[in-house]
Order: sequence, then C-alpha cells, then structure tokens
Amino acid sequence: MRSLRYTFTVLTSVAVGAGALLSAIGLMMLIATTVRSASTNGIPEAGKAAPEFALSDLNSRTFRLSQLHGKPALIVFWADWCPDCKRMIPEFNRMYLQGVPIVGINLMEDHDRVAAAVEREPIRYPVLLDTDGEIGRIYGVEAIPNVFVIDSDGRVVHHGFTSPETIPQVQNLFRSITR
Repeated sequence: MRSLRYTFTVLTSVAVGAGALLSAIGLMMLIATTVRSASTNGIPEAGKAAPEFALSDLNSRTFRLSQLHGKPALIVFWADWCPDCKRMIPEFNRMYLQGVPIVGINLMEDHDRVAAAVEREPIRYPVLLDTDGEIGRIYGVEAIPNVFVIDSDGRVVHHGFTSPETIPQVQNLFRSITR
C-alpha cells in the first residue's frame, strides 16, 4: 500500500508540474503575441510621418519632434546600461558638433540616473526622458540602440537596431538625404 501511495504522489506531482509548465508556456506565448502586435501596430515605416512627441529634457524643458521639421535629423533611443549605446556616444557627439541634428531619447530610466550617465559619458546632443517607455512603444523600439533617420519633411527614412559597426551606413544614409 505504501508503494502505491508513493507512486500516486509522484504521478500527481509530475502532472501538476507539467500542467504548471504548460500554463506558463501558454502565458508567455500570449504575452509575446500581445507585445508583438502592440509593437507592430502603428510603427512608423519608411516614407511615413514620424509620430509627434513631446518629452522633457534634463532641464525640464519640453522638446517636440515638430521642432526638427525642415531639417533632417537622427533620433537615437538608448539607455545607460547598454554597452553599444555608450560606445556610440563619441561618434554621435562628433556628428552633432558637425551640424547633424541628433536627439537622444533615454528609455525608461529616471532623471538622476540619466543625468549621471550624461555627466559620466558627456553627451553633447539633447537628451530627452521617456521614463515610462511610451514613445519607445509608439516608435516600436524593441532593441537599443535604435536609430531613426528622419527627413526634412518629418518622414521616416530608416529605422532599426544600430551598432557601432553600422554607424557608417547610418551616416551615408543621412548624407544622401541632405544633398
């Protein structure tokens, strides 16, 4: 009888564990589908207008995307913890100092952390705070650093994950729309 009770207990535990695993997998699939559909609905595609936004900078001044209309620009989504983001700062600084309008949008970090990051790795271009990630969601940012090339009419020319190795392609694309 004891052996039968032990076998029953083991089988019950395995069944409960398998059920929990299947439930967890189902939940993860549901979340992934929801995130994927949310992140692909309304993502600004090449040729479409970049969605307007208004975000605060580190000095609590409001910046609107529309302030860039009439000029081609780069929008860089980044975070302090991202190694590639940090590696690209010097090149973006150089481009900004050469007259390329660049706006950095920090994703989901608080003001003090971003201010410390900007002081540690001096960023010369404007840094905006997207503390709740809403603008990143609207823009469909799923990986950082993510760069949007915007033309002078406010349309998206290109967007996507960027690494230090792909900055030359972004620079060439930017040059092609400023001629």
